[in-house]
Amino acid sequence: MPSGSPSSNSSRRFPWIGALLAFAAVTALRLYRLDDWPPHFHHDCGLFSWHAWRLLSGNYRSILESGYAGIPLIGHAWTALWAWLVGTGSLAAIRAPGVAGSLVAIAAGASIAWQLAPTPLAPLITIIVLGTNITFMAFSRMTAYMDPVAFQALAVAALLAAERRALWTVVVGAACAFSTLSYFSGRLTPLVCAGIGLSLVARRRLPMKRLVVAGLVAAALLAPQVWAIFHGWDWRGRIGVFCFLEEPNPHCPGTWEATGRVVRTFWNRGDAGTQYGGQVPLVMPVEAGALVIACLLSFVDAGLATLMAWAIGVLFIGAALTVDPPFFPRIVAALVPVSAAIGIVAARVAQRHVLATLAVACGLTLAVAQHLEASVRYCHQPEHWLLTMAHDILALPPRAPIAVASPERDILTCDHPFLLAFVQQHPCKAFTEFPLPPLQSGTTLYVHSPVKVTPPDVGPLQGGQTLAVNEYDRLVRYHIP
Repeated sequence: MPSGSPSSNSSRRFPWIGALLAFAAVTALRLYRLDDWPPHFHHDCGLFSWHAWRLLSGNYRSILESGYAGIPLIGHAWTALWAWLVGTGSLAAIRAPGVAGSLVAIAAGASIAWQLAPTPLAPLITIIVLGTNITFMAFSRMTAYMDPVAFQALAVAALLAAERRALWTVVVGAACAFSTLSYFSGRLTPLVCAGIGLSLVARRRLPMKRLVVAGLVAAALLAPQVWAIFHGWDWRGRIGVFCFLEEPNPHCPGTWEATGRVVRTFWNRGDAGTQYGGQVPLVMPVEAGALVIACLLSFVDAGLATLMAWAIGVLFIGAALTVDPPFFPRIVAALVPVSAAIGIVAARVAQRHVLATLAVACGLTLAVAQHLEASVRYCHQPEHWLLTMAHDILALPPRAPIAVASPERDILTCDHPFLLAFVQQHPCKAFTEFPLPPLQSGTTLYVHSPVKVTPPDVGPLQGGQTLAVNEYDRLVRYHIP
């Protein structure tokens, strides 16, 4: 049949139509119940958003100041942009930057797969694998954690594109700089880009001068913040201490033990704490097998070798050699090159024979079915008491009085930045001593206490409703008659 026949053209278009449909599906999955309270919500996300909202309101004297946890304010710009577009003071507003960032990362991953293996099946499969991965789904609803991943993936995709058009070198530098200035895990991005860039130069896929230009753009964009660091701005930037420089301790258990922890996360379940929202492996069994195949083929395929070096470098340097291994915000960055490699391998295998195509289809069906079940379940599993309280406050009538009480003086109360986003429309009082003083009639009282201690004395109050209980905390609501 002639190559220009309608049937031939349709067969070439189908994977691209499938890629667009797959991207639409993973977007819908991320928007599903977006304003609901997420499980295992990390208060970093709320605090990060609050600082971004203050930045948007002009509450800082300089963009060079630091925001949440010493992260430069410029690193909050992505969150501030989405606050400007979506609004503030809602859970959807807090989660929108993470959703948008994950979609940037998925699109960049698909672009990387296409550039390393120019067959339309490669980006299609990459979108399916990465877009439905439960770990990536979890982090796509976590502001701050997804930012460095998205811009690291964008920088690498632009590096590959810079061979054809010099303008992409500017994108490389800008994305690399912003990833570095965003959440802590982004500080590996210059190393990732330098390594991949030099690999492309060695394979004559990228002129050295373009890599230098990209580096100069990144350095120019980072220079004001570097100047601020050395001129007294309050920039506490925790860069992630390298554990091999310290004595072994619970946070730095030693390189061998830390590496083992990271490797085990690919088959064992994620933790039940606030670092990761899923109770499933980082890489499902079907994907794990494909990953092994990609590693073996990387010895004869330069493109796969680039992806595997990127993934293993992020895992080893970013997770195993820094504090608190495996610390999922660092590990999640490896899912982009891993998914692109799986997409490339699966696409090449599927083109060999009809039986190979069926094998790839079955493998994808198993992997995606596992992920989709876990992802949809993840979207509406309430766990964290703090966000439970915020969600409950949002449902109260405007100006309804509230009170927060906890026996722990340093617990999150009315004056905590995260809760300010929700309680600012309500008269609020906070108490750390029990029994409580008389409260205004109609007040909604939230009493927090650690699970392992006796509930605090609330005096004559009766009929408290337990809103949230987890391994650490208890939250009970009372209505003052």
